[in-house]
Amino acid sequence: MYRHLSQSRTHAFFAGLYEAYGPIVGITVLGTRVVVVADAGVARRVLTRGEEFARGDHIQAFAKGLYKHSLFLLPSGDEWKRHRRLVTSGLGPAHLRRTREVAAQCVEELGRVWRDAAGDGKELVVDMHQALTCLTLDIISAVAFSYSSGAVLSLSTPTPSPSLAAFSLFQDACVRRSALPEFAWDWLGVGPRSVENSKKCLDGVVKQILEKRAREGCEEGDLLDRLMKGVGAEEGLSEEELGDEIKGFLFAG
Repeated sequence: MYRHLSQSRTHAFFAGLYEAYGPIVGITVLGTRVVVVADAGVARRVLTRGEEFARGDHIQAFAKGLYKHSLFLLPSGDEWKRHRRLVTSGLGPAHLRRTREVAAQCVEELGRVWRDAAGDGKELVVDMHQALTCLTLDIISAVAFSYSSGAVLSLSTPTPSPSLAAFSLFQDACVRRSALPEFAWDWLGVGPRSVENSKKCLDGVVKQILEKRAREGCEEGDLLDRLMKGVGAEEGLSEEELGDEIKGFLFAG
């Protein structure tokens, strides 16, 4: 795992585990036993049967200094339940249909980028991991926040979109941290002070999303609209929690 981690190819490590051992695998990371699940049915049971499974705050610790109050990070408890109610209320059948439409548009856009890059029948080598990351960012941004992240289009430019740059910095920090004790984070450049630029990038993307919503609103009632309702109220989210949920969705996708 550590060889893959040093090369930012942790995804290849987990893909290899799946191919070799199947969808449920136990591994040991720095003396801690971890169960990796790649089975949809088991994952659903883990996420929905709170009386059988409880989550601690170890995942939340990996994002220290970046964000904290996201459904995908929170340990089991009242705060997790409150966030889950708000998030699930904003993910109905209409949003699933919208996801299919947006995904088709984004895939077509990626095809155009590749065709333009290939030119007149030139050989084209593409980074599929990067391409799928860009697709995911564009789809989630459009469906959940009615926001264009421009990640796919940035594949045709020397400079990545702000959303893609922020996501890449954030992903690298969290993945590296997950395999190391906290005292070693600074050695790999992912300690609290080292991720300040990552946090600034993430906060900048969140600010753009919220400013666009303030200017233009949203007629379709997307997830962001649902999360923003009641901000500051007892059962709603604080402004910090709202920003963290946006970051969480961009990363968890």
